[in-house]
Amino acid sequence: MNMFPTDLHGTSGQKGYASSLRIGGMASTQLEKYKRIVISEVDLQSYKESYTLGKNHMAGLKDEKLFPLHRERSGFFDFPLPSFVLRYREMNVTDSFDHGIHRIYLYKVVNQKSVQQSNTLAHIHQYYAQWRKDQGIPTRLFFR
Repeated sequence: MNMFPTDLHGTSGQKGYASSLRIGGMASTQLEKYKRIVISEVDLQSYKESYTLGKNHMAGLKDEKLFPLHRERSGFFDFPLPSFVLRYREMNVTDSFDHGIHRIYLYKVVNQKSVQQSNTLAHIHQYYAQWRKDQGIPTRLFFR
């Protein structure tokens, strides 16, 4: 399996979802091979641990015992879930297209579940963080 943070993804309609991965990256290659993915929303307090998994974008598949896992597995694919999971979506790839250095993947959601309640980690980029500050919008920032 592989587990890594991703920030460019979101819902598209009622049963659709989209995400972006770098063309030529190992994560993209793995997704193209298996055509299935689980994307989890994770607890805010896991931000440091979550971002340490970033190196896995360019890593091969590993034994699941090497990852911090929740006791529950995904309901449809039986995939391992991160220990800090709050909610997850299980999805099949339906299409993709390239834009610049990214491949945009389109999915059909086949299952989603809420595991526990807590504050959700959300990654925002520097320009958006600055815009929020300029607009006087209170934002708690956690630096990795």
